[in-house]
Parts: sequence; C-alpha cells; structure tokens
Amino acid sequence: MTSKQTYRADIDGLRALAILPVVWFHSGLPGAPGGFVGVDVFFVISGYLITRIVRDDLAAGTFSFGHFYRRRFRRIAPALAVVLIATLAVGYLMLVPDDLVRLCRSAVAAVVMIPNIYFSYVGGGDYFAIAKRAQPPLLHIWSLGIEEQFYLFFPFFLMIATRFRVARPAIVLAAVASFALCVVGAKHAPVAAFYLLPSRAWELALGAMLAVDAVAIPARWRAATSAIGIAMIAASIALLEGQGISPLWAVSIPAFGAMLLIGSGPNAPVNRVLAFAPFVWIGRISYSLYLWHWPIFAFLQRWWIDDQLPAVWSLAGIGLSIMLAWITYRRVEQPARRSTVRFGLVAAPVAVGAAIVLAGSLSAITSAGLPERFTPRARAMIAEGDDHAPLGLTCLNMPLSDVERSCVVGKGTPTMLIWGDSHSASDSAGIAAGLGQTAVVIGNGGCPPAIDPRSGMTAGCLKRNRAILAWLGRRPAITTIVFAALWRTYEKRDRGAFWRGMQPTIDALGGKRVIVLAGVPYPGVDVPTDSAMREQWGRPPLRFDCPPARVPITGVTLVDLSTPFCAYPEPWRLFVDRNHPSMTANRAIIGPAFAKIRSEKEP
Repeated sequence: MTSKQTYRADIDGLRALAILPVVWFHSGLPGAPGGFVGVDVFFVISGYLITRIVRDDLAAGTFSFGHFYRRRFRRIAPALAVVLIATLAVGYLMLVPDDLVRLCRSAVAAVVMIPNIYFSYVGGGDYFAIAKRAQPPLLHIWSLGIEEQFYLFFPFFLMIATRFRVARPAIVLAAVASFALCVVGAKHAPVAAFYLLPSRAWELALGAMLAVDAVAIPARWRAATSAIGIAMIAASIALLEGQGISPLWAVSIPAFGAMLLIGSGPNAPVNRVLAFAPFVWIGRISYSLYLWHWPIFAFLQRWWIDDQLPAVWSLAGIGLSIMLAWITYRRVEQPARRSTVRFGLVAAPVAVGAAIVLAGSLSAITSAGLPERFTPRARAMIAEGDDHAPLGLTCLNMPLSDVERSCVVGKGTPTMLIWGDSHSASDSAGIAAGLGQTAVVIGNGGCPPAIDPRSGMTAGCLKRNRAILAWLGRRPAITTIVFAALWRTYEKRDRGAFWRGMQPTIDALGGKRVIVLAGVPYPGVDVPTDSAMREQWGRPPLRFDCPPARVPITGVTLVDLSTPFCAYPEPWRLFVDRNHPSMTANRAIIGPAFAKIRSEKEP
C-alpha cells in the first residue's frame, strides 16, 4: 500500500502553463518564440512529483519497484501506443519512402524508450533545425525519453541515498554536476547536451530538491516567489528564441521559475489562479495534448507543402489536438490508471500495440519505405534527391591541407578556385565544365567568402576566410575565383552591410578574375519530396520565385541564373533538397551560363 499523496490543483494548472506555449510555438503562430521552454517546466514538475511519490513510499516502508513501474506504465504507455499507431498509419499514407523510414526508426526508438538517444545520434541533430525543415512526426517524443530514463534510474538513486541518509546533499550535488555538464556540453557537444539525460537531469533535480526539502521557501516570501516564478516563465516564453541549441543554459530561467512556483505552495496568490478549473482541465489532458499536437502539425505542414501553415490551419491544428487529447484522456488515460482495472488488462493491449508498431516499422524499414505506394512519376521525382554533383556531399568544411587532394574538379593543376558556402560544392561541376578549367573547391557551411566584420559573419568564419586568402596567395596558378553561396541567407540580416563586408575580399584578390554566381532561387521546400507529393495528390506543380540577382560590389563578373532557373520546364529536376542545385541543374543551366562568359575579359 502506497502512501497517500496530497493533490495539488495548482500543479495541474502549471502543466497548462507548460503545454499551451509548446503547442502555440509548434503551431507556427507568432507571439511565443520561447514556447519550447514548456518542456523544461514539465521536467521540473516531473522531478517534483516522482520524487515525492518515491520519498513518501520509502518513508512509509511501502515502496516497491514493481508497483512504481506499473504506475508509470499505466500513466505513459497506453496513450503513447495509441498515438504511435495513429502516426504510423497517417505516415504510411503521406510520407515519401525516406521520410517513412525515418518515422519508423523513431517509432521503434520510442517503443524501446530511447527516442532522445535516436534523435541525438541518428535522427538529425539540431532540434530546432530539423523541427523546422524536416518535421519528423515523432520528434517531440525525445522529451519523453528523458523522463522514462529518469524513472528507470532515479528510484534506485533515491533509495540508496535515503538508506545512507544523504538524499538531500546527493540530489543537490547531482543537480550541480548535471548543470555543469549542460553548460560545458552546450558549447562542445550541443546536440548531445540538448537530448540526453545527464545534461538534462538538473531540471528534474530542481523539482526533486523541493520534494525532499533540500530547498524550502519561507511562508512570508511565497507571494513574492510565486509572482517571480511566473514572471520568469512568461519572460522566457516571450523573449527566448528557438533558433539553435547552443545557449542551453538559458532554459534555467523557466526551470527555476517552475521551481519557485511549486515551492511557493498551493496557497500563494499565483498558484491559486493556476488552480482555476480551466487551467486544471488543460493540465489534466496535457500529456495526451503533448503526444498529439506535434504529429498533427507535422502532417498538416506536409499536406500544405510548406514550412509555414496559414493561421487558420494552425488554429485548426490546435483545436484538433485538444479534441484528440480530451478523447484520449477520457477513453485511454483514465481507464488505464484506475486501480480497479487489473494491470494485465492494461498491459495486454499495450503489448499488442507495441507489436503492431514494431512489426509495421520493421516492415517499412526493410522495404526501403514502401516506394510502391507512389506513382512511377512521383518516384522519379523523389529520386532527384540523389542527383548530387560529384563533390556536393564531400567538399564541405574540408581542411585546407586536404582540398587539393580531395576537392578538385578536372585534371591537371587547378587554375580556378570555387569558394563559398555549401553551394560552392553543389555548383562546382557546372562551373568547371562551363569555364573549361580545372577547379579546386573550398566550401564552408554557412560561411560565404567574407573577411570583413561588417558582413555579419562569425569570428570563426572570418578567420577561416582569411586563411583561405593566405592559402590562395601561395598558389599563383589560380587566376580565376568563383564565389557561390546562398546569398539571400546572409542578405536578410543587413543586405547593405553584408555586401560592404564582401568588397574587401574582392579587393584583396588583386588582379585575379572574380566571378559571382547568383540568382539561384530559394524554393524554401524540399523540391524532390514536395514535387512528388504534389504529383501524388494531383496538386499544381512547384514553381520558383526568381527575382533578378543584385550584387552591389565592384570588380566582379555577375552570372545571374534567375531567368534560366524559372524557365526550365521540369523544375523538380533542379534541386536535390531545399536549395542545393542538382547535377541536372549543373548540366542544363550552370554550365551553359558559365560557357557564355568563358572568353570574356576581366572586368
């Protein structure tokens, strides 16, 4: 028999404060750029509640690992199984083969409780980047992996610490060590630091410290601390931006805010507001709402074939998420959690569901994503994603000492340098063929060839480019320089400043001939995938927006590819992804454009 836990309605209200910004953030609607921090609030809540359960049962002498894990299973597994099956079913109907394979791999990882490890090492890396571009329908399950792994290890930790009467200092030390790992990891291994339990455990430990009274807020301070706590969470939602994972320590603001709210107790003014019925209702369905919302938005984005949903679609997605969450809470969560329902009656259907997920996933993975679901023409469009230029996947961020061995197009001594970001490699075949010269390719991800800080580039980028200039100075045979980059990305920050920062690079090249490749359109969507989906669903074919190139620098020859790209009759053949030209584009557009200027003199 476990000890009786005192229910706190304000904590359900705090769950609502956590889930609503997450859903809003993922919907793409404006107003909550830091809504992702709701996950960090959930971690603190989980740490508090789980520690309180284990602590009280240990104190009463009634703790049982079997009972603890059965309760966690009832809480997590049934709703998760329903969402996984539904997500796989919709994915079968909507996803191209490669994306279906990725979905199935993440579903298998979810079943075996390692989705965070999967997304850290296999599934794509930077959370914000893949959430925006790839929209994996189960990406959000990474946080559930953190909690499941915490449930697996923490009871043993707390039981041993309690037996030796060091629970409080042990939890505090664990929190400090985990936070230090988070800060260091965010700089040196940001992807792992974001996804993995050791660098996230401090958030759960904040709640655990409250549960074991390692931290206690005096009653006379609680009105103030509850106000400060909600202000910290609100400020984080309004001010933080989900554009990268390096400043991971920044989520300490909402995490400590949640700690203050929980520690202020149910009678603090803000906590009494959180205990209002509407907040409690949202809090109670928050787990199912979290499970449902992201697959819904991911599939809506696939159906709309764009990263940005119209506002009405986003609002419809929120409404659908809440409706399905309420149904799942009433029909799945609540029945499964009733103590009057035998555990076997809960475990058996979940086991069947897990078997369906595993069998279906493994079948799709071993059959390469079941490509026969698509028409032959749609499959041909999908295949364009493999039409890379020969160096398109290899010559990126290569050490300068290796480029002449590994990144050369043509035969003989290079007389041309193709220099830029990742586009320098993807465009290299057409450039070299068009000019009839042997070229060495130097591509730096997200780093155009600027040496002046006015360009807005990072210190590391500027340093790399200055090293390239020095390398070039030792190679007099190279007399032609071609700049190729996704210029619009860097122009968005400050167009005038960026190009003023590019001019010193041109000036530093002396008498060499400098050519700028520009005008490549930015589709903004994965061209092979989205073209195939348009074909499969009878949608109008993809069309590019091709504004004329504007390159406000002197001493260069401009090759503007905007017109031929928009005139090409089969645009789906021109890109391998969202913005990198294919080998078809190299042969049909880039090469001929450079052939036209082969005999032109220097500017």
